Amino acid sequence: MDMKNENSQELPGPAGDQTIFMRQAPLVVPLNLSDWVEPDVLAIWIGEALDHLDPSKLEVQELSRQTDDSRPKATIAVLMFAYSTQIYISEEIFRACHSDPVLHTLCEGKPPFPEELEHCRRKHRVLLQDLLAKLLIRAVREKFGDLSQVPPGLQYSLLGRATDRLDTARHMDTWDE
Repeated sequence: MDMKNENSQELPGPAGDQTIFMRQAPLVVPLNLSDWVEPDVLAIWIGEALDHLDPSKLEVQELSRQTDDSRPKATIAVLMFAYSTQIYISEEIFRACHSDPVLHTLCEGKPPFPEELEHCRRKHRVLLQDLLAKLLIRAVREKFGDLSQVPPGLQYSLLGRATDRLDTARHMDTWDE
């Protein structure tokens, strides 16, 4: 059976034999994860991620020390949903909390002000980055079947994409001012 196709290439192997290497199409994760996953399901995943935070991590300890009325977990949930559905500007997130039923539920009916969103993004950047990467990994697993072990290279790539989303939000907020 001939395994060659337009995506394969013959290269010399270790003993001079011809080895066929298959090129994979790049994984394209949509900027808006609701293209792959229903928004209600994304909200459930976000809630589960927040319910299962590792208390040994410093960023989680910092979050649990907050006792003021800022509702940091709800604000982080709002940011995670917004960034995973391609809403990056804090003012737009604030407005969407009034109009989008999923965001309205995540913010518990009390939309955080744009300044609160920006502050939370700065203060909890490492936690947001980690949680967004986990959300992206879960979306990839859901889309492409049971990937019980996501390859380390793919995990690294998805962590980079989570970082890109946070950087995009920061830059867009700066530009919006």
